[in-house]
Amino acid sequence: MHLNHRLARGLRAQISEIEYYNQHGKRDMIVRNMVAIKVISICSLFLTIAFFITAWITGIWKITWHFWLLSGLFAGTVAFSIFADKQKKKMFFSSPILGAQFHIILAILLVILGVFYNPEQPSSLLSIFLIALPIFFTAETWIVSIIIVASGTAFCVLASVYKAPGIVPYDYFSTILSMFLSIVVLAYFARLRAVSFIAKEKYKNKRLADLLTGLL
Repeated sequence: MHLNHRLARGLRAQISEIEYYNQHGKRDMIVRNMVAIKVISICSLFLTIAFFITAWITGIWKITWHFWLLSGLFAGTVAFSIFADKQKKKMFFSSPILGAQFHIILAILLVILGVFYNPEQPSSLLSIFLIALPIFFTAETWIVSIIIVASGTAFCVLASVYKAPGIVPYDYFSTILSMFLSIVVLAYFARLRAVSFIAKEKYKNKRLADLLTGLL
């Protein structure tokens, strides 16, 4: 009984820390997202170019409009990130929704790609995206959760309609499993970021108090 009480108290404390970060850590979220989006876009753009070159040389894969949209998204985001770096003060307040917009568009494109690119084959791109999402995207936990659940559900619904019947159970299993794992990863990283932010806040407050004490 005493152990259960301690676990419940610890869980409430962790939830309270995450809520504090959701309310007061907006600037920290923006900075993290700007860095993450730039890294993801640059790496993904290079991978997409490598795919185009390999597909053109070998002829193994077919290049469809889905990949052109992905490459356009990555190229545009890289350009925006570079411009935002040069105009940090002007662009800062336009970037809170950038992270959400980028990942929502990316989720939509991956759902379309996973369902329609090759309906006869299982898809793992969305599953990888779902697990990686809470690692790279920093926002209120409810926003990230909605993107995870909505994109996973949309993929399952579309797969059941448009993909080969023999492939659907595999896609169901991999997507639902990745959604569950994504929520677990989200909880872990939300707690990690909250603890880091609170520690920084305490350090800044302590330095400010010491400075004021020295002036007095």
